Amino acid sequence: MQDVLPRSRDAAAAATISPRRVRIPFRRQLPVIWNSGGKIARAFVILFLAAMTTVLSIAVFMLLDKGLPFEVFFTWGIAVATAGAFQNAFFRPFYPSSVIEEFIRRGWGEPDKAGYYRELATYVRRQGKGGLWPGDVMWTLGDYAIYLGLIAGSVAFASVSLPVLGPWTPYVFAVIAAPVALACWLADWGRTGRLLRAAMQDDSSLRILDPRSVKRRRTP
Repeated sequence: MQDVLPRSRDAAAAATISPRRVRIPFRRQLPVIWNSGGKIARAFVILFLAAMTTVLSIAVFMLLDKGLPFEVFFTWGIAVATAGAFQNAFFRPFYPSSVIEEFIRRGWGEPDKAGYYRELATYVRRQGKGGLWPGDVMWTLGDYAIYLGLIAGSVAFASVSLPVLGPWTPYVFAVIAAPVALACWLADWGRTGRLLRAAMQDDSSLRILDPRSVKRRRTP
């Protein structure tokens, strides 16, 4: 059976589901997310698709603009490439409890882990809002603001700095953008881990069903 739910080694990964960790193609997940995820999931799907469409449209415009200095395009590309640091936050609203439960109902997961993720989905629905961890919506919106700010800021930075820095402009911007992206990734990873560890302490069923605990009990 294909493993839709994440194969994790630590708390943060266990609480985070994204297309990167799902074996079922995202195009097959999307109808389930749209139909089962509720208003919040649908709103964030629209936001994600709109943002990606805008980024791709700008890329096409820049490529067709023969008068655009390469350093500006390169600087912008560095900002776009920081998306990897934000992807868990971007995708998290796609997977509220109702979507995880629908994945399990469809058999999109390993049978010995289904109980754990069903219990986790129940806990998140009980403690959170709309089937998401507390604060997920604002956290994701904040990450969108930072990411889109980096993209807009890259163009402004390149336009202002190019006469002074010349070909070094993209590299100087990378020195600025990389720590910002890394800090956001670490903050998201740490927050998710803290949420799951708190859930484990609060719900004994999660501790018992935790795949890592089950594996340890089975190891002679």
